[in-house]
Amino acid sequence: MALNPFKDSNLKDLQENILDFFKGRFGDFYSSLQNRWQFLRKKGKERITVMFIPHSEKRIVNFHISIFAIFMIVGALIATVTVTSIFIVNHTSTIKEISKLKMFGSNTKIQITKYKEEINRLYDIFQKFKPEITYLYSLMPGNDVDSLWAKGGATNPHFEADGDNAETPPIEVLNIEEMERELKTTKQLLEKIK
Repeated sequence: MALNPFKDSNLKDLQENILDFFKGRFGDFYSSLQNRWQFLRKKGKERITVMFIPHSEKRIVNFHISIFAIFMIVGALIATVTVTSIFIVNHTSTIKEISKLKMFGSNTKIQITKYKEEINRLYDIFQKFKPEITYLYSLMPGNDVDSLWAKGGATNPHFEADGDNAETPPIEVLNIEEMERELKTTKQLLEKIK
């Protein structure tokens, strides 16, 4: 006869068999654990008397405290010291990280300043080069020197105006964009001149 798991009697038998199995395997362990817990509870409820005896003839102060209370106080102190230590270590590492970022930030500012100076220097060199190209182009027949370096009204896609929060690009960015346009024009002119 096979077991039907949906019958109540079979389910109860199965539960009893499982309980018997675990009692047989872990019964000794459970009883020893229970005995130890009872021993700890009994010892924890014991009280210790702490007395403060002054050297003068003042009144003696004494109080009673259980061992559980002592362990709780010691545990709270250990937890407080541990958490405080973790916070101090985290705070110290954060301060070190901030100082590194400040150092990198100052290095980055120095590099940006150097790049800006270099861009402006290249722009000035190119502006000195433009009249020579214009002169060479004017010697060619059928030229239109007036519209040679004309600036278009193209908007900058990187810097869009949002009303009051309109960002104006730095002069170096405008210089790079102008040099890019004018270098393309110069390349075309040089090919025509050749």
